[in-house]
Amino acid sequence: MQHFESQDIKHDPPDILPALAVRDAIFFPKQTYHIYVGREKSKVALTKAIAPENWIFLPFQLEANNEYPGVKDLLQLGVVAKILNSRILPDQRILLSIEAIDRANILEDYSNKDYLCFKIKIIPELSSRA
Repeated sequence: MQHFESQDIKHDPPDILPALAVRDAIFFPKQTYHIYVGREKSKVALTKAIAPENWIFLPFQLEANNEYPGVKDLLQLGVVAKILNSRILPDQRILLSIEAIDRANILEDYSNKDYLCFKIKIIPELSSRA
C-alpha cells in the first residue's frame, strides 16, 4: 500500500463496504480523525477500500482486547467514512486520516477469513446529508 490522498467527496458510499473494527474510540459524523491500523484483517480491508473509492465502514468493537473480532463482537452501529490519506509507519502500522460522513447500521455480514465486510444502511435521522 502506498501513500495517497483522496479527492473531494462527490457521491454516496456503496451499500457494501469493507470494515475496520474500532476499539477504544467513538467517531461522529462531520469530523476528521487520525487512526492507527495494525491488525492484518484491518490492513486487508483498508486495501480493499482504497482500491475502488476510498469508502470504509467503522463499526465499534465491544471488547477492546479481542484481536479477531467478528460480527458478533461488534456493536451493530458505526460510521461510514471517506479515507483522506494514509501513511505506512516504520513499525508497519498505517496512519489513516478519515472523514466520518454518516452513521450506519450493519444489515448483513459479507466478511471472509481475510477481512470484515458488511452491507450497511445509512441512518437517515442521524445522516449529515439529510
